[in-house]
Amino acid sequence: MKIKFKLSILMIAILVVIVAGISFMLLQQASSISLELSRESIAYQASQQAEYWKGREDGYVRVLRTLANVMADYEDIEPELRRNRFDSLLQGTLEGEPLIVSLYTVWRKNGVDGMDSAWIGREGSTATGQYAISYSKNGSVITGETMSQADIDTAIANMDGPTARIDMAFDPVPARVNGQNTYTFKIAVPVINPETGQTVARLGCFISIAAVQEGVTEIIKNYEDIAAFAVFTNSGFTLGHLVPERVGKQLRDVETIFGDNTDAAARAVETGVEFACSSYSPVLGSNVEIALVPLQIGNSTKTWTVMVAVSEATVLAPVRTMTRFAIIIAVGAALIAAIIVFVILHRITKPLVDVTETLKDISEGEGDLTRSIDINSKDEIGDLARYFNNTLDKIKHMIIVIKEKSATLSKIGGDLATNMTETASAINEITANIQSIKSRVMNQSASVTQTNATMEQI
Repeated sequence: MKIKFKLSILMIAILVVIVAGISFMLLQQASSISLELSRESIAYQASQQAEYWKGREDGYVRVLRTLANVMADYEDIEPELRRNRFDSLLQGTLEGEPLIVSLYTVWRKNGVDGMDSAWIGREGSTATGQYAISYSKNGSVITGETMSQADIDTAIANMDGPTARIDMAFDPVPARVNGQNTYTFKIAVPVINPETGQTVARLGCFISIAAVQEGVTEIIKNYEDIAAFAVFTNSGFTLGHLVPERVGKQLRDVETIFGDNTDAAARAVETGVEFACSSYSPVLGSNVEIALVPLQIGNSTKTWTVMVAVSEATVLAPVRTMTRFAIIIAVGAALIAAIIVFVILHRITKPLVDVTETLKDISEGEGDLTRSIDINSKDEIGDLARYFNNTLDKIKHMIIVIKEKSATLSKIGGDLATNMTETASAINEITANIQSIKSRVMNQSASVTQTNATMEQI
């Protein structure tokens, strides 16, 4: 594998690790922020819903307070007209408020007109003539009746106790409304004499919780982010719920969405404080983020609590969007970085490649030493190319000198060869002369030997 590709892979791998690491850290931070913002959004939604429900229920309180203010001016009405005037007022209000199923008022003895004994036997008067009337609505039919002594005693006790000047709200009780079994809850306000400041009567109404369940169903339908919604009283009574079968039951007995946080959630509902947790909902089949926000009914001590639950998929949707975006950005950055690195490394390693190609041509080709490498950089690679060119120049000059010297040596060798040939010829002549002399000496030696033999014979 070429060094350019090796360096490219190494650099790209390093860049990918760096980009991935930075992206992961940024994504973790962004996810944490997004998750926190989502939780704050859930708490805000719960607060908004609490405000909405407080507005709904306080609407009934305002109706009662308006009636109470009118009744508080009873001394401006002729005594004998007061009861009939108030009866008409209650009936007209009940006709105009479709969700109120019953409306009542209880006055102190001789409190409304000082004429209790004169009204004995009248509808809405007790055996002593005390004004205590209740109007109920069944469909479009409104009927009136005198309240029970137990309810009267309770109202009088509230007028005389610490709750005399405040609104009161009560837990729902079983009731039959328009032929159906349901629950109704009671709200009551004081009627205060503006001159004396004394609470002279109690005015209250009963409201069917069917309207609460309808509201809960409508909210879940209209708000896509809200996976579950419920309304509880501070006694734990379920007024409205995602699962209608749980209406009328206690939170601790039937609620499963809080999981291990059920006790903490129940205490928050009972004490009327905000609460938030993460849990798993068996009904929804997913993890959820839950927020509980209380609301006060009028100025009473009674609180309701709204529960808003949002599924994990909804909570993490922004995180998943950011994750996809981060991945796209990281991949894009890695590709761009890879291209840039490849181009830069190509420029950096080009002199090395040229050196390699030149050496290859010299070793495997015709050995052209006149080639040189263009120098475009002033770094170590550029120095390598420059020194390589200098080395080639020196080798080239050395070869030229060697060629010149070789020619001279070749001429000298030729001269030496000629001289050697002439010397060899002379040596051959000398050798022939020596052989001739040797022959003559041998002939002369034979003559001497013969002469010596002759002399011995003589």
